[in-house]
Amino acid sequence: MVFKRNKQQGVTLLETMLVLAIAATVVIMGLRMYQSFKLDQEIQQVKYNVDVIFQGLTNFYRANCIQYAQYKAAGVTTGVLDPDSSTTPLTDPYPIDIDKDLNNTKSAVFIPQWPFNPNALVDSSAGNNGYITQFNRSTQNRTVRMDTATPPTTNTVGTIYQWRAQVAVQISRPADAAMLRGVWDADCLSTASGKTVTPCSKSTTTICPASGCYAVWERLPSFATPETMTDLWPSMPTLDQFTQMYTTYPILDLTGSGSMINPAINQYYLCGG
Repeated sequence: MVFKRNKQQGVTLLETMLVLAIAATVVIMGLRMYQSFKLDQEIQQVKYNVDVIFQGLTNFYRANCIQYAQYKAAGVTTGVLDPDSSTTPLTDPYPIDIDKDLNNTKSAVFIPQWPFNPNALVDSSAGNNGYITQFNRSTQNRTVRMDTATPPTTNTVGTIYQWRAQVAVQISRPADAAMLRGVWDADCLSTASGKTVTPCSKSTTTICPASGCYAVWERLPSFATPETMTDLWPSMPTLDQFTQMYTTYPILDLTGSGSMINPAINQYYLCGG
């Protein structure tokens, strides 16, 4: 008589631990890939939001840069960015409220996509959901050299006013500020000053505080969204300047030889006019 022993088959503890280790590795790699994709999505979303805000600021600028004489005579309150405007005290920087100025359904909607979706990289506790917008003004004396005079003289014929749009984003983790500035291609890092953010440039070095650190972009209104324009778009600021230079008062008036003599006249670099 032959007796057969029943063999018990199953999974050993070692095999079970090996499977669990492989599964844990796959889960960890998946989480890291998800976090990487999520971070990249949030980075790109902020860059897109900044471009959208610049487009809104450009539209606001075009609608409010000059208070034409015929409008002023008719009592129409337009042109809040015009240095001659008496309706709104002009400050430098001039703050722009996204809710009231760029997304006011009763007057104009310059940012239809507002408000933006929450973003983990943006601290929404300041400004409009973490975004602070403003216009920075620069002034420059305009001069004309009179070679016909003896000896030749240089006459000041007015002041050129120029507005530059600025967008600032409050960073939720100041420790990541340097990294985010690089991936966002921001001009610089800065801090808040009242309702605005202190203007800065690419050469500015700012050590972010524990809170209230901002990534800052500044652009001409005619160069608001360079990444979405053609290769010819960078020439637009030069074209605007050309328009400003050659569609203003005649040179004879500026030099005091014409009929519209006004030595204190201001040449506004606004709307290219």
